[in-house]
Amino acid sequence: MELDFPTWTGVVTLEAHASRHWQLGPLRVWAERRRGGIKLAAARGPDPFEETLTVAQEGISEADFAQEAQGELVLERWIPMGGRDGSLTLELSASLADRAIVTKPEMQVYIPAEDYADVYLTSPLWVGISYGGTRLLELPTWRPSDTWFGRSTVSGSLAYAERTRSRSRLSATESPFATCRKSR
Repeated sequence: MELDFPTWTGVVTLEAHASRHWQLGPLRVWAERRRGGIKLAAARGPDPFEETLTVAQEGISEADFAQEAQGELVLERWIPMGGRDGSLTLELSASLADRAIVTKPEMQVYIPAEDYADVYLTSPLWVGISYGGTRLLELPTWRPSDTWFGRSTVSGSLAYAERTRSRSRLSATESPFATCRKSR
């Protein structure tokens, strides 16, 4: 099944004295090109299942972003750019978690022996912003809890813990940036 969703990854040009705003589920990211550098800020809303997608919206001021964030600011960073004062090109990318995610569905799932199931899970994405090959920012759309996964406290590894919505079928109305597929 091919689904057609708007893309938010890729290259975006940030003109001098201009700002851009993205919302990817619960994560809102704001970037502004200022004289001598870039100001980045990020805020995260309370609902991990938020499905809003706003792609590179222009013209939101720092004050408006701060007011929208309402105390949910998770990052504020100034990145000096030396003598470069004109426009610059940022690259937005998405990646999966840097360690395993141990998940528990909201409702128990039973798969009989010798059978299989296609299961679609929600998982937070990590959003990256780079300039000239240098990573400026990397944040999850939703920060899952840390947990230990293993047979004992000695044998195992650090993982993320997450409750998830799982589906047996993927519809065109599902979130465009938080769906992955586990196959047999």
